Amino acid sequence: MANLGTIVKGVIDKLGKVEITLTQNTVGAYNPATSTYASGTQATDSFYVYPDKVKKNLIDGDNIKLSDLVIYFSPETTTLTPAQNDLITFKGENYKIVYINDIYFKGEIPLLFCVVRKS
Repeated sequence: MANLGTIVKGVIDKLGKVEITLTQNTVGAYNPATSTYASGTQATDSFYVYPDKVKKNLIDGDNIKLSDLVIYFSPETTTLTPAQNDLITFKGENYKIVYINDIYFKGEIPLLFCVVRKS
């Protein structure tokens, strides 16, 4: 039997998937002698998500706004672990992750949802 993450991925594929690219930038090590950071790295991964409008019960006007979008996906679809302020690119536009939530079920995380805002 397939694990729950694989099942969620299959459901997203059937609902109508959109390809996105997730970009993460890391900061290099801090040098106290010069008060600077070394050059960081950039990692990217492309995968499929199910985008949707933000549900009204999530909107607080400050952290989550009516113009934000929600993307749903299985963590099995990406090699990266999304984090707040990571960059998402899809449909030719850039978005910043403003909120992330893991959905747990029987010790697994079969679904993630991120609220993203056009940057």
